Amino acid sequence: FGEAFSYCSESLEIRREKLGTDNIDTCDTLYNIANIVDEWGKIDDAMKYYTEALESYRCTLGADDLEVANCYQYIGKLHLKREEDDQAMRAFVESLRIYKIQGEEGETVAAVLLKLGKIYNGQNEYEKGLESLVRSLKIQKQYDSDDVEIAATCNEIGVAYAGKNMRPEAKKFFQRATAMYMNAGKQDDIGNANTMANYASILSDEEDFDTGLKLFHDALKIFQENIGESSDEVASILVKIGIIHNKRVDYEEALKLLTSALKIRSYLFGRDDMKVGETLFEIGKVMEEWGDSDEALDTYGEVIRIIKSQHGQRHLMVANALKRIGSIHSEKGDNNEALQCLNQAIVLQRRLLGEDAREIGYTLLNIAAVYDSQREDDEALASYTDALRIFRICLGTEDVSVALAMNNIGINHARRKNFEKGIALCTEALRIRKINLGENHLDVADSCLNIANILDEWGKDKDALRFYKEALTLYKVQLGEDDIEVANCLQQVGVIHMNQNDHRRASTCFAEVIRIFRIKKGTDCLEVGLALFNLGRVYGKTAEYEKALTCFSECLRIRQDELGDAHLDVMAVHRYIEAIERKRRR
Repeated sequence: FGEAFSYCSESLEIRREKLGTDNIDTCDTLYNIANIVDEWGKIDDAMKYYTEALESYRCTLGADDLEVANCYQYIGKLHLKREEDDQAMRAFVESLRIYKIQGEEGETVAAVLLKLGKIYNGQNEYEKGLESLVRSLKIQKQYDSDDVEIAATCNEIGVAYAGKNMRPEAKKFFQRATAMYMNAGKQDDIGNANTMANYASILSDEEDFDTGLKLFHDALKIFQENIGESSDEVASILVKIGIIHNKRVDYEEALKLLTSALKIRSYLFGRDDMKVGETLFEIGKVMEEWGDSDEALDTYGEVIRIIKSQHGQRHLMVANALKRIGSIHSEKGDNNEALQCLNQAIVLQRRLLGEDAREIGYTLLNIAAVYDSQREDDEALASYTDALRIFRICLGTEDVSVALAMNNIGINHARRKNFEKGIALCTEALRIRKINLGENHLDVADSCLNIANILDEWGKDKDALRFYKEALTLYKVQLGEDDIEVANCLQQVGVIHMNQNDHRRASTCFAEVIRIFRIKKGTDCLEVGLALFNLGRVYGKTAEYEKALTCFSECLRIRQDELGDAHLDVMAVHRYIEAIERKRRR
């Protein structure tokens, strides 16, 4: 490269002297030098020579000549290497304008459209990205481009569809891209690794964790073999695998993977880089869900510090961190702190994303949950209703997020004793969840349980029992016979059987509840105390007074230890013991 640059530079000086700066041969020499230093890896020098060539061609051949367009597209590529997306976009758009005037529609145009589509995708402008990418794919097919080029475009189309939450279409294009890499014998190509990682991300979102993990590990191996163990591509895959382990409640493995990614990114970019902040954010989520809320708060605080140092206050990651901090304060019962953080987050989201962005809907759900915990039903309802409106705008009427908001609105109405409206909303939420998630999903079980609780409180025991049993069956299938959700369902089923004087079924339910909670939470938890209390009532009704006294005495001991002598639940046990003693004396 050095020798080539030397000869061409000498040629440039001669041509400038003999022919002038506006001569086509002088322009071509500038362009050749730009190509040499570009391939040499000298980005700043390449930018200088392409810019000089651009101005020379404009003066010599006019602003709409093909050579001008070629300069613009190379300048756009250099801006991409510098991560200057806006400048790259302007250069690509100008090159495409000229190519259109000149009637150019070949593989060069397809390549520019691909790069422009990738920029739009990176800026979350997926509709514009899709428009550019579909045009690129059409041209590639027309000119019989090779499989690798078409695969790269299919991958980006998949990214655009994924961004638009159109997962079936995204998966179709990721699968096409992977098949093309395979057909071309390029299964170990970095482009294929990117495609597999994108496909794995969708599978992870759909909770197909096994397939997602396999694809992520395959992609990781390709990156490690092609660009080394300490690349950002490797770090990115480690983060995504860590996220799956976090979702699977394998917190130790998740933290190990995310910490490895953090070390790579800190080494590559420095401690205050944006990608370091993004990795810390995922570590904060692991800490939060692992139960170390103080460590999570410190980590999210560090994320905010890093993002503000690089981009200032107005950045979406700041809003995301504030949202997580608000949720932690809510869990701790610090509701004022929680609302302050969540409201700060939503103000930022509205500024950055617009009034009706999907992310705002989820923050509104968090705000509503805080109001719920304070029994501020009107404020909660307003937030849930606004979230539902946003989800319908962004996601349509049949999305699971619509079901989530609708379910919470139904519970809110039931709390106000508006049972009929509550049941209607929760039943519609159940229908949407079954369509999207299948009949056996845990969210379907939760919906059944919510409907059962409302019907139970409404006094419709027969209907409530049907939904309790449906929820119970699903919890057993999905979580196992000894899960706490199974015990909670059995507790409610037992109460209904007791009220219906079906004492045999009631006592069986309460005995099973006691067994499960003793396994899961210990022999002296309040849930065991409640089941003993209910079982004692059943034995009292069947005149098995000794068994009743045994249950009430054990319940009394637990409640006194946990609640103190003056608590109403302790007094209730005393009243039942006194009543049983009176019956024994008769």
